Amino acid sequence: MSLYDLVGEGSRSPKAQNEVALVVNEYNQIDSAFFDRLGS
Repeated sequence: MSLYDLVGEGSRSPKAQNEVALVVNEYNQIDSAFFDRLGS
């Protein structure tokens, strides 16, 4: 059993180094710290 749910048809976990997984909360929000780490 996975700790995370994959949503959407064809969803999968990242497999390559240039892929990321977005983790959202129960309100489908992304923590702003994620964008800080990306440099956005």
